[in-house]
Amino acid sequence: MRITLIILLSSTIIASCKTKINLAKEMKDEGFEASIEKTYIDTIQTKGVKHHLEYLQHEWANVPNPFIAKYTGASIGDYFHIIFEDSVKQYDFGDGYLHNKTTPYKLYSSDNHIANKSLLNKKFNVFWGWKESKFACCEGEMDIVSAKVPCIYKLILIE
Repeated sequence: MRITLIILLSSTIIASCKTKINLAKEMKDEGFEASIEKTYIDTIQTKGVKHHLEYLQHEWANVPNPFIAKYTGASIGDYFHIIFEDSVKQYDFGDGYLHNKTTPYKLYSSDNHIANKSLLNKKFNVFWGWKESKFACCEGEMDIVSAKVPCIYKLILIE
């Protein structure tokens, strides 16, 4: 009985590791990175963009991948925001949103950027990474810039 349990647990662990390795390879193939380095930020010439990336690097430094969070909405305030939250913090994907077109969830209307009400307050397993994206930036400006920012790779609905 004990040997069977050990074999079963070992098989589960091995399968989980293979899944994570496959996911990491898929994400890399799609241009996602696990993190951004200070050396990347140092290549950015625009002061406002550099400050924004330093802020993002700090805010996302210890965020697990994937993480479980509730989708709480999309809105345009100072900039575009797509918000997920858990009991600890809010995660804003407004700069990069969803780069994998195979995820079936449309979080907001592309016409008016209003949140999809049928998905509000639903929990998701959020797979994310850093990817080159174009977004409006920074410090009150609305210039379109391009930089590596947190982007959703895949969403799995939990409830």
